[in-house]
Amino acid sequence: MVRAFLGLGSNIGDRAGYLRETIRRLDAPDLRVTGRSGVYETVPWGRTGQATYLNQVVAVETALSPRELFERCRAVEAALGRVRGERWGPRTVDVDLLLYGDAIIAEPDLVVPHADLAHRAFVLVPLAELAPGLRLPGGATVESLLALCPDRESVWRWDDADAGLIGHEVRWYDALPSTNELARNLAETDAADGMVIVAEQQTAGRGRLGRTWASPSGGLWLSVILRPHLDLGHLPLLGLAASAATAAALEEATGLHARVKWPNDVLIEGRKVAGLLLEAGPAHRDTPAPAWLVVGIGINANVSPDALPSRPRYPATSLSAALGRPVDRGRLLRVLLRELDRDYRDVREGGGTAALRRWRARSETLGRFVRVATSAATVEGLAHDVDGTGALLVRTSDGAERRIVAGEVTGEVTVEGVR
Repeated sequence: MVRAFLGLGSNIGDRAGYLRETIRRLDAPDLRVTGRSGVYETVPWGRTGQATYLNQVVAVETALSPRELFERCRAVEAALGRVRGERWGPRTVDVDLLLYGDAIIAEPDLVVPHADLAHRAFVLVPLAELAPGLRLPGGATVESLLALCPDRESVWRWDDADAGLIGHEVRWYDALPSTNELARNLAETDAADGMVIVAEQQTAGRGRLGRTWASPSGGLWLSVILRPHLDLGHLPLLGLAASAATAAALEEATGLHARVKWPNDVLIEGRKVAGLLLEAGPAHRDTPAPAWLVVGIGINANVSPDALPSRPRYPATSLSAALGRPVDRGRLLRVLLRELDRDYRDVREGGGTAALRRWRARSETLGRFVRVATSAATVEGLAHDVDGTGALLVRTSDGAERRIVAGEVTGEVTVEGVR
């Protein structure tokens, strides 16, 4: 019996299900699965713009020859719908023979160790977990290869808790003008509820009120396509829910205390670290509800403060600057999508009561005297609450209550010595 290692990957359909079924089909009297790594989500390798992969490494003991094992892997792929076409293209499942004992094989269609093993973090990370200290033919350890791997940040742990509606498909791009722009175009077609678009950088990112949004490499720039079936009057509620979810995710992933500023900013120590932009599609003919909603989220994750815009009255920061170290953007993404999924379900199924409670608990706006610029006028007063639709309630000096659906809190005001 020979010990071998196989690399599994999937980025179509039920990715985790395909991995589980692959392992089930591999296990046989002449091919015994003896160990498996955790599951990792990974940025597509070799071709941008496709869905993220789930990857895993399994250890097997087998009496099959390398050629027979290779053919067995191909047979399992075919049985699970793998169609070989474009190189590095999407697939239901990929089963690669990584290592076969100490064998070194160089044949036209079979190379062992796998030709790209030393350069692919999505293989080395789960392999190092499964077989720490493993020494490859030639003498290098898996850890030494991983230390030299340039794309280590493109791999993060995934588990069944991450299998929500939001993020069931995450399309990853090297660069886009705007993730919201692509998401809007996809939403006009048949893009499913919960699809996510991520870009390593945006060349024409946008914030609220037509402002540009600096989106260099190192940040987390994404847009989520939603089909909430809510009328336009309740869409601000989704914005507050998404802001609260973003703040909760930042806090869970980094330990930093995150606050929210109405309507759509997230702050760390009073400095803006993330912002959101909601864009709604046209309404259905027979209902006031828009056909789709796109929630754009920009997080200054591992961005140098020098690359951020300078706004003296409203300074910006990044997570890495606040922490003094980089953050794991992949894991942050999955925590964020999980939080968004929870609050999205609350808005759709429970009226948003729990999401609003979480927003109020983190609010930097409520309880302060504020100045709010709207399209019609500037309102000053005490921001004392938000209503069930997400509108800000401001009590002015004459005792009147103003309900503000859209606007920008441009600053705090001092009233009778009270800040």
